[in-house]
Amino acid sequence: MLLSDRDLKAELSSGRLGLEPYDAGLVQPSSIDV
Repeated sequence: MLLSDRDLKAELSSGRLGLEPYDAGLVQPSSIDV
């Protein structure tokens, strides 16, 4: 499944997706830099 940056942020905010440590600056258009 591919998620846009808006979808990724929404899933992180809702708790359905978790990433520790999370930094909003890592979210790219269709990915999260880790």
